[in-house]
Amino acid sequence: MSRQLLTVRQAADILTVSSETVRQWFHNGRLTGIRVGRGIRIHTQSVTALLAEGARNEHFPNRNSAPHGDRAETHATDADC
Repeated sequence: MSRQLLTVRQAADILTVSSETVRQWFHNGRLTGIRVGRGIRIHTQSVTALLAEGARNEHFPNRNSAPHGDRAETHATDADC
């Protein structure tokens, strides 16, 4: 049985996170996939499982909150200085 694969960008779009987050999750084992040359392909089933986990736990990261292990990026404004 062959598994369907997604590019990092495709997985990021589905999960509504950045491509860098998908790469980090692949490297720390949160998402599964394979290396293709210097690139990464993510198993579709892994993305589906992560979405299901997020729906169950209601802690799934989205564009409005930082995912577990990531820090929200902040920028100083002129008023802060």
